[in-house]
Parts: sequence; structure tokens; C-alpha cells
Amino acid sequence: MRAAPIPATILWLACLAQAACTHAPRAEVAAEAAQVPAPTPRLAVVVVVDQMRADYLTRYRPYFTGGFQRLLSEGRDFPDAWVDHAYTNSLPGHTTVLTGAYPRRHGIVDNIWREIGPAGVELKSAFSVVDRRDGAPYALDAATLPEWVVAQDPRAKFAAIGSNDAPRVYAGQLRGPVFWYARDGRPYITNDNYAPAVPDWVVAFNDGRVRELAGTDWRSSIPAALAAQLRPDDSAFENGDGQRAFPYLAPADASKRLAWLTGTPAADQATLELAALATERLELGADDIPDVLAISLNSLDEIGHAYGPFSHEQTDAVLKLDVALGRFMARLDELVGAGQWVMALTADHGVNTTPEQRRLDGSDEGVRVSQETARELAEAAYAAAEGIEDPVARAAAAARRIERFPFIERAYTEQEVSAFVPDPRTREGLLALSYRPGRIPEHPLYIRDLAVAALGVYVLPKQAVMMDWGTAIHGSPYEYDRRVPLVVYGASVAPGTSAQRAATVDVAPTLAGLIGVRPRDAVDGRDLLEADPGP
Repeated sequence: MRAAPIPATILWLACLAQAACTHAPRAEVAAEAAQVPAPTPRLAVVVVVDQMRADYLTRYRPYFTGGFQRLLSEGRDFPDAWVDHAYTNSLPGHTTVLTGAYPRRHGIVDNIWREIGPAGVELKSAFSVVDRRDGAPYALDAATLPEWVVAQDPRAKFAAIGSNDAPRVYAGQLRGPVFWYARDGRPYITNDNYAPAVPDWVVAFNDGRVRELAGTDWRSSIPAALAAQLRPDDSAFENGDGQRAFPYLAPADASKRLAWLTGTPAADQATLELAALATERLELGADDIPDVLAISLNSLDEIGHAYGPFSHEQTDAVLKLDVALGRFMARLDELVGAGQWVMALTADHGVNTTPEQRRLDGSDEGVRVSQETARELAEAAYAAAEGIEDPVARAAAAARRIERFPFIERAYTEQEVSAFVPDPRTREGLLALSYRPGRIPEHPLYIRDLAVAALGVYVLPKQAVMMDWGTAIHGSPYEYDRRVPLVVYGASVAPGTSAQRAATVDVAPTLAGLIGVRPRDAVDGRDLLEADPGP
């Protein structure tokens, strides 16, 4: 709910302190005050935390002291918030947040997919869609929030910064300050889609602050009372053959530290510090033309895949993010002005609870499927399809064979999915919201040389199944992958908890409403604050 104009009585009391107001009639002053609109925020900030489940906010809230505590205490919390598409992986999730559109509209159906068309079967990704270098066609079919803001007023400024490469999607076709921490350990780079090089102040940040953080050990900050609620730090199913318990010492070899940093909470700390520096250097929010700052935080995803939810490592990362976010918000108060900026925080997806954690919690649910078994499934699908020339019949034969594996809920042909009605309340409806003709998601198998997606088949494992690509993975249409946090914060936002259902597709329209910007194109989401009845 938008906050009401400043109450007349408050303005009257303030007015009494000024000599010029002492002779004004009370009724006249009150009438004028009632017509004063709340100022439009000068900066909209969207924060997407990769792989953050909604229950992290409730589970860890007693231990928050920073940004999460501020958001929950002073912002509007939407605890019934969802990712409303079937393939809950990072790039469809990030793109949906920034465009206010479902994958069926913006076209990013998975991190990678098989594109079946006149040219045959091609491997594609979100980055092949947005990459426009060397004459590559730009093919993202929805405009992003930064594009809306700049389209409304070309004088508006934006920046997109991330601990991962999601900001490459955030900018849409805009050129400008887009920086991300590369997976190979190169901190805060860009490419010529956006600029010929990173500016000197980013180079200095990389050479100074990033290297300082990369040389700092990762030690636990978990209070003893919370640590006692967690499974043992050294749990055998975590992190493959790697280290499984604190402390994590920075590599002695300095050449390895920058890559090591990406798997620690310090990567998100660095990203938030760079975002604050960008706000200062680019003068975001410095005038009355609203600007936008889009931030992707990836430490929870890296750590979650390696150690799983409710590990000591994941828990510590959430607590450290709370502190770093609090410092960032305090810096925005200094740079932009308290009450002059707004923020929406959400996630691109959640994550499955590991079968091992389920056992510790007393549940007999959950099964871990090995990569060898996944390959057996793919081989069986190709064997069933062999010799069938008609693509529809070939896909149907493969799908029916896949369904004989006990960990599979359903397998669908593209023809079947194309007939589903979009609806976030049903499994088939979620598939329809993820459906784009000719684009078949590779999730959950990812077997490049035997891609079931290349047969035109969608695969849905049963609930609580964990494909063994990491300690924990996501990507399903089930609640653990789809329930995410969603909090909106700002001076014009009524604090409290909303009972209405929300979705990540609503984030961009909501922020746009707060800064008086209209979406450039049609959107699927809605302005949550316009519809919220308030406290």
C-alpha cells in the first residue's frame, strides 16, 4: 500500500516552529498540507539473491541485526511469494524478476535449452539470446526494468552489478555500467555489449578491495545457540571430496584466491560494496529523475550447491549477507538520502532439501539419483526413439520410456506442453508459463551427448528427488524451489506483513510504480502495492 500524504497535524506542528507560520489559520494550513504528495523516490534498487528460500527469513530472523532485519521491520513483507514458472533455475528466474514477464513471454526457459527449428537442434542459453556482439541477433523478447526507466526519460541512469553474470540480462539492450564477477575468478568485468572496458574506479576496486577480501579466511559467525540447531558442521554428504567444516583458509597461492572468493560470503559483500561505490561514482539518485540499480547476489547459490540448505556454511552466508546488506542500505541513506530510495528484495528460486537432511529431520522422503542412473535414462530414451522418423511419435516413445523410471513423475512431449493452459496453480499450468515453442529445457538431466531435450521431451522428477549434480540442486515446480522471499522497502511503503499472494513476476511492476515509471511493453506481473489493502 502506498503511504498516505503526510498527516496535516504533523505538518501543522512543524509549522508552528517557524515564525512565518504563526499567523496562518489552522484550517488553511491543514488543507494545504493534505494536498502535499509524497516525493517520488530518486533511486529504485532491485536485489535478487540467488538460491534463497523463503523460510530462511523466518528461520534466521531472531539472529538478524542488519539489512534483513531492517527490511522485515520497516518494509512490506510478502511471505506468500512464489516463482510462477516450472523450471526454477537461475536465468529464467532473474529474467522474470527484471522484466515482469513469464518465460513464455521473455523466452528464457532454462539456463540452457535445446532449440529445435529449421536449422536443426542447437544448444542455447540466456547469454546467447542477449549477446549482440559480432552481429549476433538480440532475442530477449521483453524489456527490463532499466530499459523502462531509460525509455521514459533518457536522462535516467542505471547500473547492473552481480556476484554472477546475471546482470548481462538485467541491462537488456542498454549500454552502460554492467559489471559481474566471472566464474573463472575474474572480478567485475564487462564486455563490449555494454562498454569497451571497466572504468578506472572499478579496476581500482578489483585490485584493492577484492584482493583484500580474497586473502581473508572464511570463519563462522554463527552464534552458539543457532549452531546447536544445525546438523554437524562436518557432514559427510557435503561438498563432494572437498573441505566440509570451518574455518576455510584463503589459498596460500594468491593466483587461486580470486576464484576461491566466489564460493564464500565475501563475494556478495564485495558486490554490495561495489554497488555502493557505483551509486556514488555514477551519481545514482542524485537528482529528481529516478534511476535504477539492479544487483545480483550469488554466494548463497554457490554455497548452497556445495553444502546444501541448513548447513553451517549456508547459515553463516545468510547471516553475513544480513550484515553486508545492512551496511549497503546505510550507505544508500548517506549517498541518496534516507527516504529517497526504494528497494525490492527477492530470489530467483529456492532449493530442494537434501535427502540426507530429510533423514536428519525424521522424514523418509527423498532419493538421490546418480549421474550414472541419469545416463541410463537418457540411453533408454534414445533407444526407444531409434528408427522413428516422425518427430512427434519419436518424442512420445521416448517420454513413455522415461516414465518407467521410478524417480520420474512425468515426461511430456512438446506437443502435450503446448496444449496446457497457463496457470500458476497447477503443474501443467506452470509448464505452460515456461513454454516457448521449439525451446526444450535441459533440466534436470544435462547430459550433453545424449540430451533428452533434443528429442523434444520435458522431464519432471518426483517431489523430493535430488539429481546428483551437487549436494543440493533446484529447478523443479515444487514448493521448496518456488517459495522465495519478497520484501518491498521505502518511505512510501506501508510496513507490515501482506496476506496477498505475490510472485517474482510482480517485482519490476511494483518498483516501477514506486518511481512513477510505466513498463515499456506488456507485462505479466502487477503492482503489489497498488493491490495491497495495507495493514
